[in-house]
Amino acid sequence: MAAMTQSILVIDDERSFCDVVSEILDSYGYRVHQAYSAAQAEELLRSIHPDLMILDIMMPDVDGLTLIRRLRRDPAHTGTPIIVSSAKFLAEDRAAAMEAGANAYLSKPFSARDLKETIDRLLADGSDARQSSGSMQTG
Repeated sequence: MAAMTQSILVIDDERSFCDVVSEILDSYGYRVHQAYSAAQAEELLRSIHPDLMILDIMMPDVDGLTLIRRLRRDPAHTGTPIIVSSAKFLAEDRAAAMEAGANAYLSKPFSARDLKETIDRLLADGSDARQSSGSMQTG
């Protein structure tokens, strides 16, 4: 189980996805926060400092790649590991996410096991390890 001090922010405009992922993360012992838009995430990040973030690329208003770039410019979140979870599965989608500053990419749908392994790896290795997981792995 995760240390109770470890928290994860899930950012996705699909509330049902946030709820399912939050339930999985809660079962692993993480403290989970949810945001349903980039604006809501940015507001929430003024008061919390998660150990890791999971976010979608396709969101209304501000897309996930733009949000990642903003977070990477903010000294408070430069080193926070970010996992992109997206229905986009092409190699160029993964490359764009990694170029924006993501640490890992999981194509939806993904398994709870893939999610847990990716989180464990990122929290153990720190944000320097840029990795890709889930379906259609690229090398």
